[in-house]
Amino acid sequence: MTWRYRVQQWVARQTGFHILRTLPRGIDVCRDIQQAFPRYVMEVIFDVGANLGQSAQQYRYHFPDATLYCFEPVAATFQALQAQLGRKPGVHCIQLALGAQVGTARMRLVGSSDRFSMIGDQDMQALGETADLEAIAVSTVEQFCQTQKIQQISYLKIDTEGRDWEVLMGSESMLLDQRIDFVEVEAGMNPMNQFHVPLARFKDHLEAHQYVLFGLYDQMHEWPTRSPQLRRANLVFVSQKVLGSPLP
Repeated sequence: MTWRYRVQQWVARQTGFHILRTLPRGIDVCRDIQQAFPRYVMEVIFDVGANLGQSAQQYRYHFPDATLYCFEPVAATFQALQAQLGRKPGVHCIQLALGAQVGTARMRLVGSSDRFSMIGDQDMQALGETADLEAIAVSTVEQFCQTQKIQQISYLKIDTEGRDWEVLMGSESMLLDQRIDFVEVEAGMNPMNQFHVPLARFKDHLEAHQYVLFGLYDQMHEWPTRSPQLRRANLVFVSQKVLGSPLP
């Protein structure tokens, strides 16, 4: 046992804080990517469900030279996002939702802005006309890239409150062509969680497209019931193209 280790253990016992030379894997995805792929250049980032720019600020800090597209469909939230980041170099704030097809939809505005969610026709019938709703425009990742002449996405982050699968479906041809390097989705980890798409569904789909799991981030327990089992986590997948060797 070295003196350094003894000091670390003493500090931990006295303060409750642990001294670490480097962050453990699974805390900061940007730092993990930089350490795992030191020569990789992050060029284009899609922040789908940008909300007020929480994730975008992290991307700007770690990858200041990347072009960042922040998608936020709700008018009031978008205005706040644009006020925060709209004038930053290399940042494009887009008032738009991304999904499986081009069209329109409705957002249910209940609770804090980071929990607003898109609803379908069946949900509309159950909610009735008194629900607090906002009409929004919807496109797909593929359509937006085609319009903007974007050939490759470095990092596709999806956080759309249970609608991540639809966004992934709107990216299908780009996934098949390995034109997205990293994909982040929010997945359900508990079979009782009916809100988020299950981990296994994402994993099977992306592995069939030659993507493998890179890391798990932002793990959250079952807070609605205060139960300790894992409710959801952000999964980050990396393409075979970035890994540089064919997958078995």
